[in-house]
Amino acid sequence: EEKEVILPPLKIGDHPVCRELNTVGHETQPPARFTEAALVKMLESEGIGRPSTYASIISNNQNLVLKRLSTLTIFLSIPVLIASIYGMNVPLPFQQSTHAFWIPSLISLIILGYAIFYYFRTAKK
Repeated sequence: EEKEVILPPLKIGDHPVCRELNTVGHETQPPARFTEAALVKMLESEGIGRPSTYASIISNNQNLVLKRLSTLTIFLSIPVLIASIYGMNVPLPFQQSTHAFWIPSLISLIILGYAIFYYFRTAKK
């Protein structure tokens, strides 16, 4: 591939000239996530912890997944809640319009977008 080249000594005031410039693309991939079985196997091979520790680690991983799924469920219930309340209980001035379905849907999607933005903004802190 590439060989290391020793640079010539430079002094103050020298102006080296670039003869050739090549751009080389390089992409890296993150390591694959551990499955529960692979995680336990790796911990056992490294001599880390005991079986009760493994159960605790797997439980923590499952709690994280459950937290994310619960958050997603709450976010998806926002448009349903808004559309059902406005559709059944609130007489709207645009009710007879051909766009009567899309206006509450758009309002609920805007609120959903704000809720997701707010969640991720506070989750980073």
